[in-house]
Amino acid sequence: MTASWDAAFAASKVSDTRFDVHYPEKWFQGPGAFGGLVFASLGHAMAQAVNDPTRPLRNLQVQMCAPPGPAGQTIEVEVVRSGGRVSYTRGLMRSGDKVCAIVSGVFGGPMASDLDEAKMPMPTMPPIDDITPMPISRATPIFLEQFEVHVGQGGKPASSHHEAMAAAWIKLRETPHAWDPWLTLGLVDVLWPAILAKSDTFRRVGTISFSVNLMDHPAHLNPADRAVVLSESRLTQQGYSDEKNIIWGPHGEVLAIAHQLVAIIQ
Repeated sequence: MTASWDAAFAASKVSDTRFDVHYPEKWFQGPGAFGGLVFASLGHAMAQAVNDPTRPLRNLQVQMCAPPGPAGQTIEVEVVRSGGRVSYTRGLMRSGDKVCAIVSGVFGGPMASDLDEAKMPMPTMPPIDDITPMPISRATPIFLEQFEVHVGQGGKPASSHHEAMAAAWIKLRETPHAWDPWLTLGLVDVLWPAILAKSDTFRRVGTISFSVNLMDHPAHLNPADRAVVLSESRLTQQGYSDEKNIIWGPHGEVLAIAHQLVAIIQ
């Protein structure tokens, strides 16, 4: 089985409402596939169920119940409503009889754009050639070996950084076939939870809820180019960190804004 990005995230259609995925272990973070790969699979499955290219994915919400391991998973999708311009979906990812994820999606065509504005500038980053690539070590999740990560701001995990944030240039080492919404979903979740930058030791954490708004649909972008991804946390209480991730395309356009709730397990 090939382990390329395109093959790894793809949800294989079994019926109009059922899709299968099987994640190679090179895409794992601990006991299961890393979140961005799972989110891409869920979005891909629901897009196939909607089956309307004029309605791209606008919002994805996922509750992560358990890590999807190497045994293979099934995604069950229902199109709850399809109106004049917007379709709504919901679904479950199962591993055997165990629910791994609960998901909902919103797919919509263009709306009135006369009020469009963008006041979310990309962070000021050093030139890529001035940044040492993030090294791979025994403490690095295995999936990070599939990406080139150049951290230009903030801290890495267990770096005792003064702020819970990191910003990095990121791209896949093996160029995928296109820059589609599924690549955006993968890239936006590559960085570690920002709260880990403040710790002086490696900690066990897990995302339990994830929501993302896709603001641009970048078919015109070159998938060999780098994105800039920001991860930051401004509030952590009772062992739960509220985290925001933003991804900009190579020309400074905002592609997606994500929020996740991260549990600090140990």
